[in-house]
Amino acid sequence: MNLREYLTKNNRVFVPLFSIIYSVAVFALSLVNAYMIVLIFTIPVVMFVFMHYLKMYHFKPRLFGGLVIILIVLLIVAGMYSTYFYDENGISKETVKNTSLETMIEPFSGVDKNYSITIITNYTGNLTSSSLVISEDGAHNRTIPYSDLNATPPVNGTITMHYSTHLPSGLYDINYSINKSIYIDSPGPVNVGRSAFYGYYIYALGAEYIAALGILYVIGIIVAYFLGRSNTLKVPPNRK
Repeated sequence: MNLREYLTKNNRVFVPLFSIIYSVAVFALSLVNAYMIVLIFTIPVVMFVFMHYLKMYHFKPRLFGGLVIILIVLLIVAGMYSTYFYDENGISKETVKNTSLETMIEPFSGVDKNYSITIITNYTGNLTSSSLVISEDGAHNRTIPYSDLNATPPVNGTITMHYSTHLPSGLYDINYSINKSIYIDSPGPVNVGRSAFYGYYIYALGAEYIAALGILYVIGIIVAYFLGRSNTLKVPPNRK
């Protein structure tokens, strides 16, 4: 028995295995380069190719096997993404209109911590109109004016501001803006545990990507099924 025969004989094992490996690799690449996320739309095609190559032809195994694969991919990728982002260093940098902006959140994640937010900029104008906004999906929104940011005197052309706070449980974003035209948006702090953050990524990835992949996959195998039936009906019966 050669390799292909062995793989085909055990296609219920190797089709999911190869599909999951490819899918997880695509999502892993997107962590290195965000533009690689477009490759996720190749996942349904690659799954179908694996099934065809390993002779998984019947509709039901393709349908239910494919959906199980996509569900497993969701659970694995959500764990991978949530772990990666939960352990981020909390540093964001931006340059807007020749003004450099940097924010640092310490700690970036953890439950009921005292979160320290540091802002560094080389802006040379008046900062009294600048402000920091800490928001959590509309449920919590706090605006901190410049006067409460504990700014230090300029050092080598840069000004450093500090703000420390406790926050209710939630996933936060911060925005620091100068004159409403120069700003930086940063994720964090993450004031939830790892398991809650994992649940968030299951929901987020499911809504953002996995649901679309599932729909595309189902459409693809339905079209393939009816095309296969159409071709079968066109074949004339054997005549003796």
